[in-house]
Amino acid sequence: MKITLPNIVIKSAVLSAGDSSCRITAVIIHPPSKDQVTVSIALPVKNWNGHFYGMGGGGFLAGHPLFLGFPLPQGFAAGVTDAGHDGGSGSFALDTPEHRLRWQEICDFAYLGIHDMTVVRKELVKAFYGKPAGYSYFVGGSTGGRQAMMEAQRYPGDYDGIMSYFPAINWSRLLTADLWPQAVMNDENNYFSKAKLEAVTKAVIAAADGDDGTVDWVIDDPFNCTWDPGEFTGTLVGEEVFSEADADVVRRIWEGPRTYDGKFLWYGLTRGTNLIGCWLDRSLCLIILLTV
Repeated sequence: MKITLPNIVIKSAVLSAGDSSCRITAVIIHPPSKDQVTVSIALPVKNWNGHFYGMGGGGFLAGHPLFLGFPLPQGFAAGVTDAGHDGGSGSFALDTPEHRLRWQEICDFAYLGIHDMTVVRKELVKAFYGKPAGYSYFVGGSTGGRQAMMEAQRYPGDYDGIMSYFPAINWSRLLTADLWPQAVMNDENNYFSKAKLEAVTKAVIAAADGDDGTVDWVIDDPFNCTWDPGEFTGTLVGEEVFSEADADVVRRIWEGPRTYDGKFLWYGLTRGTNLIGCWLDRSLCLIILLTV
């Protein structure tokens, strides 16, 4: 197999006995920048269904080779990219010694890395199978959903079908909303215990779980759930009593970010969301923002 593409180096091509695929790793650069976008492509050696499946990432992780294990059993050739940086930290965006933004790496993560992966996969699929993919699809949620929307807007010819679910867009508002539970607790000087966060989540689910006729520990339509945390007031949680002040905090968290005069900024967490899990995730977001 021989391909010729500018500013692209094939680093490795290895036969994976576990899933009978040829795993190819390529590195793309964008001179004069010193960035490196790594692309991982998996090509089924047998039972290829004739199509390609591109995958997105999550958070600051643009994608990972482990993701390729999902579409391969279905017969797809598949691809992912790190979009120019390793891991899930946002620190790649800042040149720490000079404290300057690394714009090429930001562009790689924002949109260019997925397009690079797509350009490479077209050539690799054609060279490996002797024909291009019949149909090509891109699928992603959260950051992957944002990547999907960027592909659709900037490079509409890259894919025949694109699925973007819960896309992480409007980051300036989204990340503000991520930190909203802490902001509310700070404003009210009322810091919830883990037990209280878990208890109020269980309480609202128990109250509204059966509204759809099925008890499955999931609120089917949280936007129409009217359960108020005031109904939980007075309940003993461990050695603490859930207070009306606690209920006010939960109401504000569910309501979402507002200005001091009550103007809407962004959406809140839905009723039934795991508040303790979100509290930890939002704390991590704060750490990432401080790092960047």
